[in-house]
Formats: sequence, C-alpha cells, structure tokens
Amino acid sequence: MKEDRDTRLSRRQLLRATGTTGLAATFGTGVAAADSHDDRENSLRGIARHHYRFFEEFTSDIGFPDDVVDVSGDTVERSMRTSPSNIAMYIVSTVGADELGVISTKEARERLETLLDTLERVETWNGLFLRWYDIRDGSPWATDHGGSKYVSTVDNGHLTAALTVIGQAYSEIGERSQALVAAQDYSPFHSPENGELIGGYDLQSGLAGWTYGMINSEPRVASYCAIGKGDMPKTHWWRPQRTFTPSDTWTQQTAEGEWKTYDGVDVFEGHYEYNGTKYVPSWGGAQFEALMPSLFIKEQELGSDGFGLNNHNWVDVQIDFAEERDWPVWGLSPCGTPDGYGIFGVPQQGAWDGHYTGGPVVTPHASFLALDYAPDAVRENVRALHEMGIEGEYGFYDSVNAKTGELTKKYYALDQGISLGAIANHLTDGAIREYFHQSEVGQRPEELLKREEFTI
Repeated sequence: MKEDRDTRLSRRQLLRATGTTGLAATFGTGVAAADSHDDRENSLRGIARHHYRFFEEFTSDIGFPDDVVDVSGDTVERSMRTSPSNIAMYIVSTVGADELGVISTKEARERLETLLDTLERVETWNGLFLRWYDIRDGSPWATDHGGSKYVSTVDNGHLTAALTVIGQAYSEIGERSQALVAAQDYSPFHSPENGELIGGYDLQSGLAGWTYGMINSEPRVASYCAIGKGDMPKTHWWRPQRTFTPSDTWTQQTAEGEWKTYDGVDVFEGHYEYNGTKYVPSWGGAQFEALMPSLFIKEQELGSDGFGLNNHNWVDVQIDFAEERDWPVWGLSPCGTPDGYGIFGVPQQGAWDGHYTGGPVVTPHASFLALDYAPDAVRENVRALHEMGIEGEYGFYDSVNAKTGELTKKYYALDQGISLGAIANHLTDGAIREYFHQSEVGQRPEELLKREEFTI
C-alpha cells in the first residue's frame, strides 16, 4: 500500500487528464478505431467510467448497491436488496474507479466510509454477513420478505477479499475495514467429514448439509481467505476436486491426469479437453466460475503451472465454442434474460453434463474477465457487442442473444462490478490484486498457488 501510493496518485492524475467521458466518446473514437495502445486504454477507461454510473445512481444512502435494476419497460424496476457479493463488487468498482481517475480519492474514501458505517451495524453471524439486506435501512431482507436468514460462504468470501483491499488501499479507514475482516470466523465452515467448504449457515436450522466439491469455481476465494485468516488449515486447499477421477462415470468426460500429494493430501490432478485445449473444468462451465477469483488472487502471476495457465486455456475454449457456432460475440456465464435469469456456460467445461445452458445468450462480464488473458480478442468482442447495441445509460446491458440480437435491458450490481474490476486490474497492472496480496490474508496462501501443477 504505502510504497506505491505516490506512483498511484500520479497515475490517477494522468488518467483524469486523458480519460474519455462516456460511451459516445469511447465508441466514437475508441473501440471503433482503437489501433494504438493509448486508444485501447482510453476505450476501456471510458467503459469503466460509464459502468460506474450504475453505482452512482443505484447505491443507497447507506452505501448498499441495488442487486438488479430493470430498465426494459416504461418505468425503472429496482430490487431494493443487496448481497455480500454485490457489496464486494461495489468496493472493487469504487477502488478501481479511483485507480483509473474516474472518481477522486476523496469521493472513493467517503463512499467507502459510508459503507463501513453500515457494515459495522447490520446483523451478522460470526462476523459474517447475511445473504440479503434491504438497501434502504440495512435490515435483513428475509425478515420482511419471508424465509429464514442465511449466511452464504461464497458471498462472504468475496466481501472478505474486498474489505481486505480497503484495508490496504486507504490508510485512513484501513483499521475499520481490517477489524471487520478480523471479526469474521470461517472455522465452522470447515467440514469435519471431507475438509471441504460448507455451503452456508441458516440461522434457524444450522449448517448446510453440503460442501463445495470443486476447486475451479468462485468459492475458492472464500477458501483462500479462510486459509489466509488462519481459520482453516492449508490442507483445506487440496480437498476439493480438480476433476473427479476416471472411476466416476457420471461425469460428461472421463478425466485424464495423475495423482499427486500435497501436504499429505492425495490429489487427482485431472483435466478435460476441447479441440485440443486441456483445462480443469468447473461445475457447470461458466466464465465467472473460473475467472472471478482472479479479480483478487494473483493466479496468473503465482500459478503459472496451475490456475494462471488454466484461466488462459479456459478463455480459449470459450472463444472456440462461439466461433464453431458462428456467433458474432462470445462469453457464457450466468446473467439476466428478458424474462428472468439464465445459467449459461460452455457445457464441455463443466463436470456435470447439462448443468448450464450452452448459450446463445452472451454476457459482457464474461468477456471483461478475460482481459488479462486475451486482450485483443476481448477488444474485438467488445466492439462486436457495441455493434449489437449493448450499451445503455449505466454501462453495458447484462446480455445479448448471439443469434437473434435480443438485448436484456437489465443491470446487475455483481456483473457491472465484475466488469469494472477486471478493467481496472488490466489497466493498472493489477492494482486490486496488489492491494489484496499486500495483506497477510492475501500473502499467507501464496505458496499453495506456486506449488500446484495442473496436467494441462
């Protein structure tokens, strides 16, 4: 945090002096003609600036961003609720907007102070946050809308990581953020049966009866943070499956690989293959399952024989899948649809056949997550998305049908934040990741990333 502060401040000043003002400027002189390095950076910065308008417009007075906003009709429809993952992406977006010069450091700090005021007073369990809150007053959403209060481990993992970033990025409020992280206790979620991550806790009925069984999915942020905090042993990292073994005949591919032993734990390092590209699958084949953790974790830098390599190969498969179907755009991940919400992914990238739908609904956040792995392909994809009319008043709409061109005129805090965070990392040499890894939470598990070798 401290040694890079002057450099980051100078960069912010430069970005403010050169940044574009919105998508009209961005696509008028940016994406459509972004032939130089500076043009490409300005194009992405303009997109980030436009995406942050969502948080400026739809974050409440207590600092909670709205989960989903539907602008497809004559009136704007808002959900008025939020989750720990949404809050995490608001933090990531605010820090990223500050790093890019989209907002001032003063504004970023004030926004985050307001958020911390709220997080310090809302109801929690073991210091962990409930799945849903009312954005107007911070009350538990379940209280007024039926159902029980629930603590989701995957959602809290994202918020722990984001609060850790605040703790390093802003010394003035860092202690408050770090205190919230210190209060979080993940130890009850370490399964005594299989060592995996228990899915959550219902305040009425207790711990969930299931665990997250695959490492290549977004819950690995929670696992990483739990190890980093000292709430779980490092052996926890090796317990989820990389792939299921060849004897598990229910999977859609029979994995190839070999057994390895880490910290006394036998791990089957298996892989799948698509058109000659080898990769470790996720549960369903969605882009965010594989790449969302890299918003925080230095997988590309530290996992050169593991997650970094896998993330690169994963993007190649996503692109190939769309090209084989002659789609003008690519990127499959869960997203909004005109009549609801869809769970999309490349089926062959999932262990469970048919779990996620293989398109043709494409979402921009899936593309932005790939920026560090295929920047030129992402730039071309963004241009094609623009030509299909994806931009709206508050950034890109959530999805477009690659076959029909039908747009989903909705905004999701999670997806807007993923996109902005990925852009910010790409343009700042991974500033958000750097902040995370400057902390003990980020540093302690690093050797786990370095040691693992996938068979891809």
